[in-house]
Amino acid sequence: MNVFVYVVAAFIAIGILTIVLVIGLAWLSMRIQRLEDRMTDGPSHKDLTAIRDRLGEMSGHMNALASQQQVSTQAIQTIQKHLMESDS
Repeated sequence: MNVFVYVVAAFIAIGILTIVLVIGLAWLSMRIQRLEDRMTDGPSHKDLTAIRDRLGEMSGHMNALASQQQVSTQAIQTIQKHLMESDS
């Protein structure tokens, strides 16, 4: 008798949880639809991907410029060192 009561209670709990889950998913779907309706002028996935790719390219260019600047600074320091040595 006790096992039967527990099984019935478990099925009732599963049923209630299923109903709550379905209601929650319906509410979430409604919220997403409302948000999509408002976001008609927002960027698309393709727009965001293009921006990300462009930022990656710019980052690469900035790293190359920083590397070139470092090489130029080292060259200037070497020239200054030789000029100071020749003045002595």
